[in-house]
Amino acid sequence: MPTIRLIGTITARSPIMITRPEQGDRLLTMNVIRNESMSRVHAIPGETIKGLLRSLAYTACVDAGRGSGDLRVSLDAFYRQTAGGLTFSSGKPDLGSDAAARVGEPLLSLFGAATPRLTGRIIVHHALAQEIASGGPAEGFSLPPGTRRDGITAHPEFADLVGPEDRALWSRQNASVSALSEATQRVEDAKRILGRARRTPGVDIAPLEVVLVTAENEALAIKNAPEFQHSVQRPLPPKNAAPTGTTYDHAIEVADGALNEIGLLFAVLELWNQAPRIGGGRTTGYGQIAADYLIEILTGGPFRHHRTWTAAGTTMINGEGQATTTTCPVLLEAMEAWSQTEKTIRISTRIFS
Repeated sequence: MPTIRLIGTITARSPIMITRPEQGDRLLTMNVIRNESMSRVHAIPGETIKGLLRSLAYTACVDAGRGSGDLRVSLDAFYRQTAGGLTFSSGKPDLGSDAAARVGEPLLSLFGAATPRLTGRIIVHHALAQEIASGGPAEGFSLPPGTRRDGITAHPEFADLVGPEDRALWSRQNASVSALSEATQRVEDAKRILGRARRTPGVDIAPLEVVLVTAENEALAIKNAPEFQHSVQRPLPPKNAAPTGTTYDHAIEVADGALNEIGLLFAVLELWNQAPRIGGGRTTGYGQIAADYLIEILTGGPFRHHRTWTAAGTTMINGEGQATTTTCPVLLEAMEAWSQTEKTIRISTRIFS
């Protein structure tokens, strides 16, 4: 049961945009201690990278499964592999059941599952941005707010394609966009006046607070109106992202993995190399990366405390050639083990059952 690790860097070839619920317009960052002081750095969470790898692992399995003909799975079986199941198993597992549950389940054994309850053998670390030369926090990449392009405005001749009712609708939608712009300006003016009043002793701010609330409600009503929601010229919020050139330190480990599980990981890395991206905004150029890892394997014996980390090859995720280069017999055996699993995946595993 080999233990391996990949240690290296991920470099942003285009802005990296990772978003989470309730994040708002803020950049995704994490606290780190550097030079005895706290700072925040751009981060790609381990969960984000692990989720990408797991999705690619299922893709590799499906490709293999389809090699034997038409493939169909239940929704429950699909989520069991891609998300580890939707609910945790209740009760305590029986002694020895962990090893039995892993048999025929290379994807679940590698990435973990809620049903059956399995701890994945893979450990995917957070990718944390390296310190920049200025020593201060890295600034994010943010474009100003834009607007959704209107084909009729760009090409007025297309207006002849729509009827009178739709032309009237188009006019109303454009009016709602203009109304929102004016309402937003009133909100900003009210905030500025209220802020100045709060800094001025003796000023009654209650009427100014009412003005602000009224302005905010008016702007919200315009945003929530159906015709505004469907307007092609409605404003688009800015996309905050880690800038191109950001370099993250990163590591992936597999502890005591079965040979075909480790082979599956390297198959996944080959798929990632074909489309080296992560995060959101892919269709508009965000998320392109290049990763460079040194592979190490824990070797020696006969006892665990005799083992040492030994260089075993490299993996480069950059959209070029083959991702992994190795002459390590154990890794080559692992790749062959996964190749053999692919040939019999529908009968030798429970991935699709």
